Amino acid sequence: MGTAEHDRAVELLKELGMKTYQAECFAALNTIPSGTAREISEVADVPRTRVYDATEALAEQGFVEVQHTNPQRFRAIPLSEAVRNLREQYELRIERLHETLADLEPDANEPDDHPEVWTLSSDGSLDARISATILAAEHEVVLVLGSSDGWTVELADAIETVVDRGVDVHVVTLPSVTLDLDGFDAVETVRSELPWLESQGDDGRIGRLLLADRDSLLLTTCTGADGEGTERAIVAEGASNGAVVLCRRLLLEELADSQLAE
Repeated sequence: MGTAEHDRAVELLKELGMKTYQAECFAALNTIPSGTAREISEVADVPRTRVYDATEALAEQGFVEVQHTNPQRFRAIPLSEAVRNLREQYELRIERLHETLADLEPDANEPDDHPEVWTLSSDGSLDARISATILAAEHEVVLVLGSSDGWTVELADAIETVVDRGVDVHVVTLPSVTLDLDGFDAVETVRSELPWLESQGDDGRIGRLLLADRDSLLLTTCTGADGEGTERAIVAEGASNGAVVLCRRLLLEELADSQLAE
């Protein structure tokens, strides 16, 4: 019967692509120098007849060495080699998945006659999605922050990257938001007085609003206090998308008023 550590190792091996009996036997062989089918069966709690099938498959994959005695003995390859093999197999699966999904993608050059709005949520941060949208911008980025915790290292790195290649970046914040942008000389900062950015009690608050190239929108809302709760987002694409049009008009008016006031 396996220990808690054995069971955890089996689950991780299964997540990396091993079948159950193979994972059980491989984990067992990492606890003993070598073993017969009977000895492996006792450690792994796998029927002896299935041990032979599992170890044969493991041997074909390069994870187990076989000593052709009577009875046969088996041993796991060194752990460092096993980890390297698992990593290579996992990366190969990822590459194949990427190639397969890429073949399924619609033609990006085909016009989208039906702009839509999509929603997404995350138990953690949406920084990766926001950063990717920023990095995809070619001309202009407008980032609105409803709270100080919306500014993260990942977003700062993305903005620094696009600024270096000549993208115009505007950061709009509420008066209550404290933000240090001293290292971003090329970034225009705007203090907004727009009331719709302010929290309206328990109905949530606007976390971050991103408009890229005036046709790609990502808007997040947050529940709970700053840094707490769940952040959810809507994503809208297309210059004629209603959500994009509304936010574009509001933000461009805000930027225009700021420039006139200077």
